[in-house]
Amino acid sequence: MLGSETVANDLAERVAARDPGFVATLWAAAALKASLALLALALTRRWGTRSGRILRFAGWPTGAALMLYGAFGLVEFSLMALGTLDVPADVGRPAVTSYIFLREPIWLLGGLLFLATARAAPRA
Repeated sequence: MLGSETVANDLAERVAARDPGFVATLWAAAALKASLALLALALTRRWGTRSGRILRFAGWPTGAALMLYGAFGLVEFSLMALGTLDVPADVGRPAVTSYIFLREPIWLLGGLLFLATARAAPRA
């Protein structure tokens, strides 16, 4: 339960209850993140013309999606912290700070770095 106060209340409750559906979702998210890491790694290698083009084509929208996810989340949680938006009961005010200063900036930075990697990917 270490750090559970930094995530939404609803998520912390589901983790504590060991909800099987939620555990499966966490494993699926981990697999997706691992595949993103493999794509980023593949973008650093020289491939044939067709493979390299496909990887770069996959890298651009992936980086843009990660960056936008972080940017929109950062704006949303910042508005919650400022009182412009209500903090949902299932999130809780203590979690808002961790989303502003840790989670959302990591997504935003990760998206920017992913875009930079796609741009710098070696050509065949």
